[in-house]
This record gives sequence, C-alpha cells and structure tokens, in this order.
Amino acid sequence: MPNGMKKIFDSKKYLLKEIRNSKLITLIFGPCYNTKYDFIEIDLTYDCNLKCLNCNRSCRQAPSTEEITTTQIIKFIDESIKNNRKWKGIRLIGGEPTMHHDILKIASLIVEYKKYSSDVSLRFATNGYENKSIIEILPAEFIVENSHKTTIAQDFTPINLAPVDLRLFNLVDFKNACPITELCGLGLTKYGYYHCAVAGAIDRVFGFNIGRKTMPEIGDQMIDEKRRLCKYCGHFLDCFGIKKTKKELFSKSWTKAFNKYRERRPRLSEY
Repeated sequence: MPNGMKKIFDSKKYLLKEIRNSKLITLIFGPCYNTKYDFIEIDLTYDCNLKCLNCNRSCRQAPSTEEITTTQIIKFIDESIKNNRKWKGIRLIGGEPTMHHDILKIASLIVEYKKYSSDVSLRFATNGYENKSIIEILPAEFIVENSHKTTIAQDFTPINLAPVDLRLFNLVDFKNACPITELCGLGLTKYGYYHCAVAGAIDRVFGFNIGRKTMPEIGDQMIDEKRRLCKYCGHFLDCFGIKKTKKELFSKSWTKAFNKYRERRPRLSEY
C-alpha cells in the first residue's frame, strides 16, 4: 500500500478486503453484501439546517431544496400494497426531514400504511438541531432517532473519496457493495428506487438518472446500479478500514461532478 494511503486505511484490514472484493473471488463466492428487501429509507429532502462536513447526501457539497412530493409518497404506499410488500421498517430521513414543507402530511400517510402492515417499524431520523416543535408533534407511531448534532464537524466517512479514483481498487468488483444496503435496505428518492439511499444521493449529483421508477422485485440485487454507483461512494471504503474524519477529502471524480453541478444541475426523471 502506498505511504499516502497508510494514513487513512487500516493496512491489514485493507489487504484482506482487497482479496475478498476482487472480481475473481466475487465470481466464486458471490457479493459480500446483499440488499435487504424488507427495509427502506426514504430521503424526503436534500435541504438541511446544518449541512455537515462529509455529508453523505451532499447537502453541503451540492445544496438543494428539492424534496419528494406527497403524491410520490402516495404512489409508494399504493405500490407497496399492490405488490403485497409488508415492510418491516420504513425510515424517513434526509437531508433534514423536518425541513420538508409538508412533513406532517407525509408522516400521517406513512402511518396510514401501518394499518395495512401492522408490524412495520416507523422511524424518523433527525439531527435535532432545530425544528424541535415538529419533532414533538410527530405521530406517536414513529420512533424518533435524534442524533442531537450541534456542529457541522462530525467524525464521518470521507464520502467524496471515490474508490474508482484509487488505483488500489482496479481489481475490485463493486457489486459487493457495503453494509449499508444490507442493514438499511432500499432507498427511495424523488428520482426513484436505489439499492440504498446513499446511492440515490450520488445519482442526483452525477446525473446518471438510473433510479428505478417502479418498485424492484424482492431478490433483485440491482447489480448494474451497484457497479455504477458504489465505485463513487466513500462508504465502500468502510469495509477496507477507512478512517472517519472531520476533514473533507475530494477525489477527482467528485471534484469534477461538483463543478458540473454548480454550473448546471443534472436533470433526472422523477419517480
């Protein structure tokens, strides 16, 4: 491993994962992580009142007030019922979800779905920085996950360090993904379904426009999407012992994407 990389990687962990994630070993044993199909995270908005360093939704790096619509939430619920999808977990997230202009309506719609799937766990992820009055009047069916952040400097994965920009990862098969898709499940944004919500945030910056406009079937591992998006995701490096940091790191693919974003935001077709 080059000396420059030793500062941000755990060398022993990296070497073991490099072998396991290689194209040959993946062909033999299959991917390291499979998408969980009974959990879903819904990115309600990319607006945020903190905009932390290394935000994995790029709220700071590529700011936007875009948000999912109540019509799209209704479509998601209708699709779930039509396909007999009884989710075990639905997590409303962002951005900062309390920033959504119609958050209480969306929360009530999700609660209505619980009548169809009574065992579903409803969660609401917030930074707790502001809008405390909204958190207090959320439907009681939601478990509030309040991280109580007070500063933009957090120990986060350097999300904008793209594995594809590091020669160390030339032999890696990115369909291996990372634990997020297996722990958190699918992602849904205003642009469609992804194998995880972070992938949706990557697509909105790079503009590949590959969000699924219909609900993926159970067991569809979205391999093409993983190979297309995971190579830009710093979370892929978590498995290789990447160290969390408060310092923002940008590799060339992200620098180029953010420059393009600032000049003209990508146009993606909506869900």
